[in-house]
Amino acid sequence: MNNLFFDFPLFPASNELPASKFCSGENQKNILIVLKWESAIDELKPFLSKVLTAVKLDIEKDVLIVDKTPENNIGFNALLKAYTFRHILIFGILPQELGLHFKLSTYEAISHRGQLYLLADGIEDIYKERQSGGKQKAGALWNSLKSIFVNQ
Repeated sequence: MNNLFFDFPLFPASNELPASKFCSGENQKNILIVLKWESAIDELKPFLSKVLTAVKLDIEKDVLIVDKTPENNIGFNALLKAYTFRHILIFGILPQELGLHFKLSTYEAISHRGQLYLLADGIEDIYKERQSGGKQKAGALWNSLKSIFVNQ
């Protein structure tokens, strides 16, 4: 959304919880993952599952995954009120699109109001890089996740 009075983009924020068709997981360990599956969920979900398993997390039990799509304008504040999260992992989405108004740098965990946030490249970008033999993004993600979940 653009406005003539501001020299930066504005993002509409929703106060509604995302529909259940955009969510998966039981959130037993209070971890929110926000990402864009795009159309490649069949390839990306097993990849994300392997990443989470490496830090002893179960994709179905331990996390709540919310798929941000054009028709799913996530009510981030509504999510924070409805669920308890200790960790929030954001893949390939600008923090401002979620209504976050503090700076997040890629692969640097930031604590804010009792929650640890991690911004990463899009899961599809990381997957494609790994498929072509690259390791930069996956390595950065692994190091960040290790520092959060393994080296506690």
